[in-house]
Amino acid sequence: MRTWVRATALLAPIAVFSGGCREAGPADPAAFLELSMQRMSAVRTYRAHGTWTVVSVGSGSDRTELSGGRTVVYQRPNHFRVVASPRDGVSMTCVCDGVSLLEYNTLPDSQASTYAAPATIGDVGSMQMKHPMFCGSLLYAFLSPGAEPADVAQLAKGSIVFGDDATVDGVRCRTVKFRAVDDFGNATVSAGAEDGLVRRITYDSEPTVKAAAAATHSSVASFSMETVEEYRDIRVNEPTAPDEFQTKPPAGTKTAGAQDSRGEAPKPPAPLGDPAPNLTVEGPDGKPVRLADFRGKVVFLDFWATWCPPCRESLPDTQKLHKRFASRGLAVLAITNEDRATAEAFCKANGYSFPIYTDQSGKASLAFDVYGIPTFAVVDRAGRLVSYYVGPQPPEVIAGDLVKAGLITR
Repeated sequence: MRTWVRATALLAPIAVFSGGCREAGPADPAAFLELSMQRMSAVRTYRAHGTWTVVSVGSGSDRTELSGGRTVVYQRPNHFRVVASPRDGVSMTCVCDGVSLLEYNTLPDSQASTYAAPATIGDVGSMQMKHPMFCGSLLYAFLSPGAEPADVAQLAKGSIVFGDDATVDGVRCRTVKFRAVDDFGNATVSAGAEDGLVRRITYDSEPTVKAAAAATHSSVASFSMETVEEYRDIRVNEPTAPDEFQTKPPAGTKTAGAQDSRGEAPKPPAPLGDPAPNLTVEGPDGKPVRLADFRGKVVFLDFWATWCPPCRESLPDTQKLHKRFASRGLAVLAITNEDRATAEAFCKANGYSFPIYTDQSGKASLAFDVYGIPTFAVVDRAGRLVSYYVGPQPPEVIAGDLVKAGLITR
């Protein structure tokens, strides 16, 4: 039976330390995690400076370490500004004013994207705000307002256990360990013993690690990844300024157009029914291939990557399209900006037989305004754009587009 922690517990310290030993507080780790979620979700405003470090070890013991900073300003339920610096000279900003969400970065040739605001900060699913190496964090699941009492099932699956106590930013913390939802994998969270505020999050991104192993046809034991996020100088329930959530892109920034908060229904690179933009990619034989070379066929484009969880989710459907309709005049262009060896190893390990096209220059992605993956498009036999999507789509949606393109009939 679940142990619910009542809202009255928000007024009392979670634990009192004496000589490093706990004297009080929930004895059940699930109850402590639940209480921490309540404390976090109850704040009106939140701001903190964060750091993150990710260490990955690949096949052959190749070790890569990345580190950066992050600032978070939040006002419940869906006003926020997150600025991340994943590497020197690069910054990524996600800002939401409760009506729209704007994302932009300082990478060359990038452009801003706008979305409808999510209902809460925990509901946001755009690529930049979702990806933990950009602006994404498990922290938002704690901040997101929800039903009282908070349900740990929204955050954790499987068993929840206590880990070693920790001190972060001079604050004594209790630690819980669990398997997190989404792609965070096995997570460890340290929250203040008295205030319940999350100060350190560590996770191993196990689903991503497994995908990397499959991509190179290697053992999972050959790969490892650990990400550590720490949040310091935390301030809650202080006033925020309106201009902190201003969704106006910097001067001179190109904007991709309005989407919804999950990256769906974006503005296409050309009006539907008009000629699709031409693009050039490297074909399976290493030679350049243009979209125009497929005139007379219906074309299904799938922009994807081996590391992308939503792409891995939708690739089986791409395989089914290729297997079922290739003989009827459908050309599947599965386009990735990764190197061919990585993509081919991944597809071989997963039994995918569709042809692989590479776009390491990124020019094909720019031609189709691809700023989130997977991105799909259907082009008819005359080269006209029939449909354009960002994010996984139900098979029946794509089937409807193939009807519009004249490939199949109902």
